[in-house]
Amino acid sequence: MGRLRPVRRFAPDGEPKRRRLSRLFGVLEALSVHGRAGLAVVLIILATGAASVLFLGDAHSVPSGASLEAPSLRHPLGTDDLGIDIWAQLCRGALISVLVGLGSAGLAGVGGSVLGVLAGYSGGAVDRLITGLCDVMTAIPQLPLMIVLGAFLGPSTRNIILVVGLLSWVGPARIARAKTLSMCREKFI
Repeated sequence: MGRLRPVRRFAPDGEPKRRRLSRLFGVLEALSVHGRAGLAVVLIILATGAASVLFLGDAHSVPSGASLEAPSLRHPLGTDDLGIDIWAQLCRGALISVLVGLGSAGLAGVGGSVLGVLAGYSGGAVDRLITGLCDVMTAIPQLPLMIVLGAFLGPSTRNIILVVGLLSWVGPARIARAKTLSMCREKFI
């Protein structure tokens, strides 16, 4: 019997024969059902937020039809009592929700990570101060504090991002501190 040779899976220029689209479907097939559903929800929310910026302009705040108009091709969800398109308001709300979520998660993640690494690496009084602050922030009920700070600072997207981000840094700080402490005790450091 002759010797078997492996089948070439790459074209001469090094580019895989399979198309990028098939690789994308391979990644999607690797996701669980919950992962696919979550990805679909995220894509729908991002597309809705992008529609607010790209296509609708100021339609979320300017009357564009009659009061309480029924759904039509021009207004897919109809209009409210002021004649403002409900679909435009929904798209604008999705955009603001995405901005608040990403902004506050980024602020909490970066701020908490910096404080956690600082506490874990420096040790001593700095570590005790930051971990004590983490304990105090954990003991304080956050929702009433967010409501009070939101009312005090005023209703704006920037203020909401600041309030949620500044009150959500404790988890990332504890994780970063623990990881920093474990890495500082390694023999290779």
